[in-house]
Order: sequence, then structure tokens, then C-alpha cells
Amino acid sequence: MYVTLSLRDIAVGLVLIALVILIIYIAIFFKNLIRTLKTSNEILKDVKTMTEIAEKRTAEIDGVVDGITESISKASKSNVGSGVLAQLSNIAAAINSIIKIIGRKK
Repeated sequence: MYVTLSLRDIAVGLVLIALVILIIYIAIFFKNLIRTLKTSNEILKDVKTMTEIAEKRTAEIDGVVDGITESISKASKSNVGSGVLAQLSNIAAAINSIIKIIGRKK
């Protein structure tokens, strides 16, 4: 018994086989894409949390640095042309204000 296939029938068969392989490939691609998107979403949530924490800490540190800068500026201005006792008093006041600023932030 002989089977006769035309070139057209062979081409259609090969195209159908290629189409099935392509559909399987696309299904695997989308499965991996969904997994990747879920992982990326989790990472972005973690990054958002870390960014919020960093923003909060930066604001706190900025306030402390402003207070320290102001205290040191006042202390250095008041130390010009004054006695040792006045300088020690101003330094103690600056340290006290720094402690208050840090205590407020906690």
C-alpha cells in the first residue's frame, strides 16, 4: 500500500507541528513571566518599605543636624572675646541643647 503526499500536505503538516511547538513555547514563556512579575512585585514592596524608613530617618537626622549646627554656631559666636568660664558655660548649654534635640527625636 502506497501513501502519496503532495508537497503542500507536507508543508501544512510541518506548519501545524511548528504551531503546536510555538503554542507550548508561549505557554511556558507566560508561566515564567507571571512568576517573574510576582517576584518583582515583592521586591518593589520591600523597596517601598525601605524607602519610607530611609525618608523618615533622613527627616529625623536633618532636624538633629540643624539643631546641632545652630548650637555650635551660637557657641562659637559667644566664645569670641569672652572668658574661660563663659566659654565653658556656653559649651555646656550647647551640649544640653543637643541632648534635648536627640531626646525629642526618640
